[in-house]
Amino acid sequence: MSCSSFKANFLHSAAYVLIHTLQNELLEGTEFCKATMKTIQLKLIKVAASVKFMKTKVIISLPTAFYSKTAFEKALGMFEVLRI
Repeated sequence: MSCSSFKANFLHSAAYVLIHTLQNELLEGTEFCKATMKTIQLKLIKVAASVKFMKTKVIISLPTAFYSKTAFEKALGMFEVLRI
């Protein structure tokens, strides 16, 4: 851990666990299943999006074309399970 703050180290560790879980569970069978954390961060997480909050739902608008669209759509597919 490179920071002297417990909170910063905890948040960094939590982010690592989330990205590792994303890689092992959701990105299985994609080109990102063996990618480094930095590659996942740059090509999947840092995608420009427009977020619109409505009264009963959240609308996320993605660009029509970007490098990792298919892997991104597969990762977002998990939220379909969470619909109530």
